[in-house]
Amino acid sequence: MAANTTSPPIDEDTTSSITSKKVWTTLITNTNYLSGLILLDYSLKKVNSKYPLIALYTDTFPRAGHDALDIRGIPKKRIAYMLPVQHKDYSNDPRFYDCWSKLAPFSMTEYERVVQLDSDMFLRRNMDELMDVELDPPEMEGRGNRVFAASHACVCNPKKKPHYPKDWYVMWSGANFRTVH
Repeated sequence: MAANTTSPPIDEDTTSSITSKKVWTTLITNTNYLSGLILLDYSLKKVNSKYPLIALYTDTFPRAGHDALDIRGIPKKRIAYMLPVQHKDYSNDPRFYDCWSKLAPFSMTEYERVVQLDSDMFLRRNMDELMDVELDPPEMEGRGNRVFAASHACVCNPKKKPHYPKDWYVMWSGANFRTVH
């Protein structure tokens, strides 16, 4: 019988030192977005955000990625890898399998406000005002009109991928274009 070479999941929650009740979060499932996450953390600090960034990682995130976050003091929290019950084929663009795990911040009730950012974002100015957008209070239990806030999606298609919606246009996003886009 062959030896088990599978590493156990890394379960390191380094958020205990966070005292803020408002946090930025970003999902990281592999090292493809690690440099973007590091730049996101740097840019949040450079624009003097008052709020910490938490890297939400799944079991697919490797040890080398954890080490890179640890060296930089970026807090992290393990989350479950999420997929819908009904299978959806994303073989044309496999990175979209990971997107379901971006729903994890909705379960982070230990914070008063969680703002989810993509790991390939770069901030040019402070956007802490997002932490104060008026939303319905928890007592309304989701029955109001302002349960959560969201921004538009990027609808550009610079690589002209044929499986993208036809009305998505070709353009360069200007700031931090990623080759996986």
